Amino acid sequence: MREMLVSISVLGLFAFVMWWLIPAGIDTAGMSRYSLHSAAFWPTLMAAILVLLSALLVLQNIVRRWRHAATGRPSADPDAASPEAAGQGFPVRMIIAVCALIPYYLLLKPLGLLLPSVLAFLIFSLLAGEHQYRSVVLWSIGVPVVTTLFFMYVGQVLIPLGPLSPLFK
Repeated sequence: MREMLVSISVLGLFAFVMWWLIPAGIDTAGMSRYSLHSAAFWPTLMAAILVLLSALLVLQNIVRRWRHAATGRPSADPDAASPEAAGQGFPVRMIIAVCALIPYYLLLKPLGLLLPSVLAFLIFSLLAGEHQYRSVVLWSIGVPVVTTLFFMYVGQVLIPLGPLSPLFK
């Protein structure tokens, strides 16, 4: 039940951001007639993606409850075995993850956005308990590269690349 309440709350939060906070907080008067150039475009796009993902999370919880009702037994929760997930013990992985943001932030200026993002994705995947190392490495390189290329060439956003900037000219 807690997962359902959290997912509905997250959905409500992002819907509030998308349909009230962004339109109220971003002045688009006198902006370009092309929506891609609008100051509200990227925040609205990100909020829409988060609303969609939150709605999928709510749907996942509904399906899990439906399966539980149909079979009469609870579905397996992979995180339930860890003491941290059960609310017991010291949240070591969470503290390491938060502390890992400090070197990430410090590396942004000298190395650009791409290299620290690859490293951060790798660290956070391993902290999340992923054990398929080949997959972790591929995703850690692929996601930041695709995201960087998308924002550089589709969104026309200047991305600091540091020593990798000659590769993207």
